[in-house]
Amino acid sequence: MGLLKSGVCPECGTSVEQSLAGDLLRFSSPRYLRTLHAGTALVLAGLTANVLSVLIGIVTAAVRSAAATRDPASSPAYLACLGAAVLTGAASMLLSPIGWWLLSARDPGLLSRDEGVSSRRMVRISVLAHAACAGAALPYAEWPAFRIAIATIDPTGALAFAVGVSRLIAFLVWFFASMQYIARLARRVPDPALCKQATAFAWLGPLLSVVGACVLFLGPIVAMILYVVLLVRVRVALRAALLSAENTGRINS
Repeated sequence: MGLLKSGVCPECGTSVEQSLAGDLLRFSSPRYLRTLHAGTALVLAGLTANVLSVLIGIVTAAVRSAAATRDPASSPAYLACLGAAVLTGAASMLLSPIGWWLLSARDPGLLSRDEGVSSRRMVRISVLAHAACAGAALPYAEWPAFRIAIATIDPTGALAFAVGVSRLIAFLVWFFASMQYIARLARRVPDPALCKQATAFAWLGPLLSVVGACVLFLGPIVAMILYVVLLVRVRVALRAALLSAENTGRINS
């Protein structure tokens, strides 16, 4: 006699409905879904901090130019802007990697083979590599607050070039792996439109950032907006899956 759809497996305790539905996110552990949801929140917070850092950096440059006739370090406005830019930049460097680390957590309740394991692992490796390169690039930053006075290091030399190239490679690996990973999550929602959006942004994002930069730098701005919209949709989908998992009680906590 077969098992009822509303029943559970007598051997493993997994609900029959979950086994029939596969690895949909709404059947995942609430703790796992909360981790992913928190990860998207931190990534979005990191993006916000990054945008603020850029805007404050522009203001800082303007204040520095206005104080060109005297030492900028003696200007309270310049020091205030510089401090705000440093804080928001540091927040971005911390929040985004932590967010992606949480967002790419392994699902302990998968019933089948994890098809997204390669992209998930690559996201984690490349995020850590990018964060390390970003930290190594601090001595070569333009702001005096980030400079390290080491006479043997030439900011325009081979070491700075190697750090920059390594950071770019890590960023590209992370970007393409993250889009594959988000597409995989979207299939587990399931949300075909979100999956298509992530797949399309994998090529549209770089195209807008590189080619679109030639048009009054509007391309990178549009790419950033589309990226934020994508992450917001991911967060909404994760929130819906979490509420479903908590309300139905048909998952293992």
